[in-house]
Amino acid sequence: MEGDVFLEGRPLEPGSTKLESLQIGERLRTGNGRAEIVLASGRMLRLDRQAEVEMLADDLLAPELRLHSGSVIVEWTDIFGDGEALIRHADGDVRLRKAGRYRVDAEEGLTAELRVFDGKAWVQDEARSRSVGKRRLLALAEPDGKPEKFDAEDLDGFDRWNLRRSRIVARGNRQARRGEGRGGRGGIGRGRRGGRRGGLGGGLGDASRRTPGRGGGIGRVPGASNRF
Repeated sequence: MEGDVFLEGRPLEPGSTKLESLQIGERLRTGNGRAEIVLASGRMLRLDRQAEVEMLADDLLAPELRLHSGSVIVEWTDIFGDGEALIRHADGDVRLRKAGRYRVDAEEGLTAELRVFDGKAWVQDEARSRSVGKRRLLALAEPDGKPEKFDAEDLDGFDRWNLRRSRIVARGNRQARRGEGRGGRGGIGRGRRGGRRGGLGGGLGDASRRTPGRGGGIGRVPGASNRF
């Protein structure tokens, strides 16, 4: 987490090591800041500035959130993991079932869009279900619309921040594994499968391997380097 982030209207303190929890029915909103939610091991949802999400279901294998406004990215690196994730929006629901990088933009007054940088997603609206493959973009509110190619190398500040966060998490995972291999504590251990998720996650170390209790964990951005 960095900058202005609010949990149910309560401002969260940047740099705190406390792991916050996003419970069912609660909303997380960013102002001039960004935040990270640990959905499960190897699965993160990150919020851009001026975004708001609501936790609808916090099951470990099938989390469900509603995107009220702004932009979010789901970074799913656990290629062997089971389950799925569902992002609901008034223009259509986005279902994720495999590893990849997915971005949903829901700016006020504009049609929500899904971008699949890697992986495959399914979009369900009142009319039908459509699949969206790698490097394809789909406007959610257009029932007759078809996925179109987009330039996956044309990144904005949010994309670059997400990639930087992913590198930090991956580095923390490697350090934790080395520590475990030496017989030390090696960072944060794995939680048990089958619990509940939703932690706004990740301080220093292995953010992706935290498995919070019920609800979601809100992540802190380690250090001051994660800024533009």
